[in-house]
Amino acid sequence: MMKKIAQTIACLLLLSTVTAQIVNNKKLYLIKSYGNDKMNVRMFSDYKMVDEKLEFHIVFCFQLRQGWYTYSDTPSDLHRPLSINLELPVGFEIINKYRDLCIQKDGVNTEIKQEIYDKSFCIIYRIRTPEKWENRFDIRAKIGWQCCNEMICTIEDVEPVLTLNGGDVKKSNLYEAIQKKLKMVQK
Repeated sequence: MMKKIAQTIACLLLLSTVTAQIVNNKKLYLIKSYGNDKMNVRMFSDYKMVDEKLEFHIVFCFQLRQGWYTYSDTPSDLHRPLSINLELPVGFEIINKYRDLCIQKDGVNTEIKQEIYDKSFCIIYRIRTPEKWENRFDIRAKIGWQCCNEMICTIEDVEPVLTLNGGDVKKSNLYEAIQKKLKMVQK
């Protein structure tokens, strides 16, 4: 039992270290952020250019200010869950979705446990391109969340856009960090 607890703690520490590597990557700060001073999000890909039938990743990196938390994407009647609605070009498809682990929090005036993020986290989508498509395309997202501290909650909605080009496959500057993160969240 102790061994299993130690392994779980080690895995969580490693996950947060890899998330920190992405969140604290200087290249990430060159990407436009959306949100407010409590939480913001950056949207980026592991590729700058993609080809036919290629699988690539769209990453949403959320940065929380200390003392604030947000709810996971688990539906609830008690709060507004994090939502990400991707608008993909025709023929593109979502293959899988990966997310950092949430923590369980006791609900206010209820016995129901709630899943929250209380530090920076990432959500990653694996996308497959179709056989034929335009050379340049936009991937749009509609993202909404409720962000709280001990005193107040705020609601935010943002709509980031990521433009990618077709042609010869070209990895982005964050490719290695994203691949490392994927190995952790897929376990």
